[in-house]
Amino acid sequence: MKDEETKQIEAWFRVQKKKLIKGELLPYQKRKLLEVMPELAFFCQENLVASVVPFSLEKQELMRLAILGKKKPSSSPRLSDYLEKGNELFDAEFRQRILNLNPLWIIGEGACLEEIKYELTKSARNGEQRPDARHELYGMIFNILVNNTSEYFDSFFKRKILALNPSWFEEKLPPNEKEELLSFAKEGYKPNHNTKNYRVLYYLTNKEDHRYDQDFDLKIRRLAPHWFP
Repeated sequence: MKDEETKQIEAWFRVQKKKLIKGELLPYQKRKLLEVMPELAFFCQENLVASVVPFSLEKQELMRLAILGKKKPSSSPRLSDYLEKGNELFDAEFRQRILNLNPLWIIGEGACLEEIKYELTKSARNGEQRPDARHELYGMIFNILVNNTSEYFDSFFKRKILALNPSWFEEKLPPNEKEELLSFAKEGYKPNHNTKNYRVLYYLTNKEDHRYDQDFDLKIRRLAPHWFP
């Protein structure tokens, strides 16, 4: 006997598949659907498959840990093999995903990280804009360092930046990001954990995160309470 949540998800996929076949989905909607159902690429006329590479369960779990700001796990003996260029197990697509999700797994926590903190502090002191967390390496690392739930959280660094340039903590999400998530909630589709939408959902509904949005949190929990066990 299937539970109600499973039935809703299956119904959503059936609707999306019909829309895909009829050509009714926008390009970004097709990409999101293919991220969780790559087998539907057969129905696409556009060459969208190249950007959607299915990963093993092990790699999916590693990406989930990276998204949540966990430190690079030592319990995964093959992780370094996947990330190290020249290794026979090297996975370029997986490495790029990890770099986008948690670059500290790649660059490490030593002198290089201290240099990045120094450059970020200098930029904040000079009144420069906060680096973009979606497209710039320094922006991604900044968000990891100031996120209270991250294992890389640096309270001293966060207080210093807040004193130097408080505008860096004013969230400037494009309006359609939140609307897209609310639309997903209405349709019964929860974003896959290795996508950007999942990361946005996570920090907007996490009270410990500086980007938490109470109004959005209340709305989406009302629409999709089963997303939050």
